[in-house]
Amino acid sequence: MIVVLRLPPEQLRKFASGLELRSYEAGRTLAVRGGTDRVLFLVVSGLVEAVTGGDGPRAESLRSFTTGDLLGDWPLLEQRPWPATLIAREPVTVLARSPARGSRRCCSAIPIRGVCSMPSGASGTTRSSR
Repeated sequence: MIVVLRLPPEQLRKFASGLELRSYEAGRTLAVRGGTDRVLFLVVSGLVEAVTGGDGPRAESLRSFTTGDLLGDWPLLEQRPWPATLIAREPVTVLARSPARGSRRCCSAIPIRGVCSMPSGASGTTRSSR
């Protein structure tokens, strides 16, 4: 969220103009690994977990996201599939933005790197759950 707040006023207006408030119940999926949904999520409240291997016993938790975290920048900007499945671990509210609303244009200046920003197979460290 802090990165978004640091945007110049014109870019912040463009970013905010196409946001849609969405709510997900606990256990609902926001995005599926390998999926091609082009959407950027800004977590307003709740807990989202990025996992691989599905949502069952084989699921491997990569990272958790909470209020203020931005998800989906890499799949959106690079036109790549989602590198992880995003699951609401408790009721979640997000601000969502899709390319049809101009995300590529206004989000290209947001320098965010996170687990959903990393190409699958990329090495690096991830933050632990908050």
